Amino acid sequence: MKQALIALAILAVSGAAQAQTYEVVSDKAGVVNLVNLGPTTVGGFHGPIGAPGIAAAGTSDYISLQSIESFTHVSALDQTLAGTSTNWVFTYHQLAPGFIHTEPEHEGEEPLAVGLDGIKIPGLAKSVYFGIASADSATPGLVDHQAWYVGDKKDRVLPSSSTDYVGVALVATPSTAVNAPSVLPGQLTVSSGATSISGQFTAGSGTGKKTLEIAATGGAVFSGTAKYYVGTTAPGATNGTSQGQFFGDAGASASALAGVASGTYLGTGYVASFGARQK
Repeated sequence: MKQALIALAILAVSGAAQAQTYEVVSDKAGVVNLVNLGPTTVGGFHGPIGAPGIAAAGTSDYISLQSIESFTHVSALDQTLAGTSTNWVFTYHQLAPGFIHTEPEHEGEEPLAVGLDGIKIPGLAKSVYFGIASADSATPGLVDHQAWYVGDKKDRVLPSSSTDYVGVALVATPSTAVNAPSVLPGQLTVSSGATSISGQFTAGSGTGKKTLEIAATGGAVFSGTAKYYVGTTAPGATNGTSQGQFFGDAGASASALAGVASGTYLGTGYVASFGARQK
């Protein structure tokens, strides 16, 4: 198989056609595109056609994320909504550079050049994933990162009243190694109809504490600001932007969201992806 297929072996997603995609690219050195998200174009093992898929940048060969889940599972992130017994397990998937799709290697096949990290939002009929793609930068000692999310928007659900969502964010800067994004658990509060979304993801303590704050408006598709910082003192102003949308399972009245954020903190670029599930 070609590199276009090799560079895609990560995550798993299920659902019908009409994949709704969004992606953001950000790093210290400038704009870089590592992967693309869109409807699957490769059938067979890497199908089904039309399901949410991923492709190496510069190619049109998208494989479904559901076709490679068993190869990439890393761990389970057990998240409990603050003040309640509500608990969701987000599955974390990862694939490191150097992966060869087949062994022995076929002629024309190249090792995976991009590191891929992704998380699945649990409990939905239409699966949704978010993550970060990474590769060594042309600038020695730095790494390029791209935040992304992908999912099937069919049957998405907006909250009918103010609702808390529990979730996870992945954050990376140019000094973050490939396959080593910060993993921040957190919680968002969403108003009725999703007219406003706000909250934060955080991990660590003291001077090493990392926080990503999100504040957005817009309904089914939202946009707004982001604030990323390290330590216990937050910057006085926002230092980034955020965008995303809602997904879900209408049959179970289950709502979820996913998004991306990027900005600059203390002169250094950052990029983040995040996802959350209603209690």
